[in-house]
Amino acid sequence: EIHTEIFTEMEPDKIALGFAVAGCIGGVIYAVRYFTRPVISNEYKKYTLKEKTTISDGECPVVKFRFALPWKRSLGLPVGKHVKLRTPEGVTRPYTPITLNEKGYFDIAVKIYPEGVMGTHLNSLPVGGKVEIQGPVGLWQFSPASVSTVCMLAGGSGITPMYQIIRWIKESGSTVKVKLLYANTTKKNIVLQPELQALQSDQINITHVISDTHPEFPKQRNRITAEHIQTHFPVATTAGLSVLICGPPAMATSMRTLLKELGYKPRVL
Repeated sequence: EIHTEIFTEMEPDKIALGFAVAGCIGGVIYAVRYFTRPVISNEYKKYTLKEKTTISDGECPVVKFRFALPWKRSLGLPVGKHVKLRTPEGVTRPYTPITLNEKGYFDIAVKIYPEGVMGTHLNSLPVGGKVEIQGPVGLWQFSPASVSTVCMLAGGSGITPMYQIIRWIKESGSTVKVKLLYANTTKKNIVLQPELQALQSDQINITHVISDTHPEFPKQRNRITAEHIQTHFPVATTAGLSVLICGPPAMATSMRTLLKELGYKPRVL
């Protein structure tokens, strides 16, 4: 009865104005929630291929696939996590986007092996085609709170999660230092070389280890060895040290063994 009396005493135009204001506030709240809510979902959803660009023409080319997101929306993937793609036949593969949380799209870099099921499927997909993707996937998430230096060992396309973390460190203004050893068989096989070169600084140290001889890398003609690690990484007992590995299974296994022999506690991504 009290509320009824109040509304009865109010002028109709003021009542209408009150409802309009309430509606506007509700709309703003909805919009904020909509545009800040992550697009990525634990359930598989179809994403449209917007562009595809060859970014490396080595023995097996690397192609950047750009997928569209709703207007002004970002993927919302935590740093260190990845997504999982699924073919129409049900084959799944994990990938780490090389974008952070750009609005309207996200990029995935994929090395196209002749026998690779997912890479072949994606490369044959026309612009406008759709791919099922879900996430976030992974048990680990990058947290800079307790890290002062992050050491990275990457091989081939295993650079993508490292690149994502390095980009976040650079663009967020974090003071975390980066020491990256990146192994490839040839210079042509380096993934994201221009992007990595642009990130090189006093804070972010990137060393390429090339198996084939090349004039650009005369001092690093080898696979990653104990000497490389001892030269470029802080000692294993350094406080706030995090060591990450990502690459082909054989490389990841050998690096983990080597690091443990040197006293490090690595994490394989």
